Amino acid sequence: MEGASIRAPCTPLESPIAEADVYAVDITDRPELTQARLGLLDDDGRARATAFRFPVLMQRYVATWSAVRELLGVRLDIRPELVPIGRSCPSCGSVAHGKPFIDLPVERAIQFNITHSARRALIAIADRPIGIDLEENDTAEPSTAQALYAVALAQEEREVVDHFFAEPALRRWEILRDWVRKEAVIKALGAGLALAPNSFSLAKVGHVTIGSRSVNVEDISIRGGIAAIAWCDEVVTAGRL
Repeated sequence: MEGASIRAPCTPLESPIAEADVYAVDITDRPELTQARLGLLDDDGRARATAFRFPVLMQRYVATWSAVRELLGVRLDIRPELVPIGRSCPSCGSVAHGKPFIDLPVERAIQFNITHSARRALIAIADRPIGIDLEENDTAEPSTAQALYAVALAQEEREVVDHFFAEPALRRWEILRDWVRKEAVIKALGAGLALAPNSFSLAKVGHVTIGSRSVNVEDISIRGGIAAIAWCDEVVTAGRL
């Protein structure tokens, strides 16, 4: 079976910036193809996939990463399983986890990021550090939103929520939107747990400077969910940032 025929359905989305392509992947599609899709992963990807205890989690992982590898393979003109993907944790330095990157110097480096829910993944590919995040409307409980309000939002953002979003459903939606935007920023920077989400505010503009780096963030229009994409101003020209 050819790789192109087994990839989970992948739909281009309208990207807020011309320099980034965004795709939505149906990771619930045809679970019977999971074993075949494993062939699109490298040895590390297959080991990560088979480590899942529950088949549905393995299915989602494989559907997501087989799509990522096919999209990147087309850009690099190499087979999906040969795309060299590494990881690096900014907090502990481990290469076993952290933001994934293409471990290959290229003339104009390709940056990518992934987010997923139980039913779909979003993939962003760009020529600069990029981050993407997603929350489904029907999965986050009000208690989750309130917890995020307490620990993830900066004081300025909490004031905006309190002043303009008194109605419970709107309040929950605004908190989740703030959280998704912040997660996209943190992922664009590759900061992980080293950057507390309540240490910066996006309340007034879709732009923030953290340290010496400038990050922009915009919402992505998706049905039934909240999504955002963030990108750094600098263009990567070789290797990883």
